[in-house]
Amino acid sequence: MFKRFIPTWKIESIYDLTPQEVKNHGIKAILTDLDNTLIAWNNPDGTPELRNWLKVMREESIPVIVVSNNNHRRIKRAIERFELPFVSRALKPFVRGINIA
Repeated sequence: MFKRFIPTWKIESIYDLTPQEVKNHGIKAILTDLDNTLIAWNNPDGTPELRNWLKVMREESIPVIVVSNNNHRRIKRAIERFELPFVSRALKPFVRGINIA
């Protein structure tokens, strides 16, 4: 059963994902966690690198969706400047939030 959870491909950072690589792997959307994945917990504005990466993904029509166990208000406040869709109270590691996204 746990063999389903063995990664077949992994990266060091979301910034390593290029639109071409995403498309080459047949990925249609990027689901990401919020804290310490998309943004650092102590840097709510994100980095210039993040803003540029999101711009590139948007230009290439690759949706980026935040899937977090945080509450709605926390996520909305954290990512409203990035204009990203999100799923709150995702109940990870269960699939509820991923299925919604």
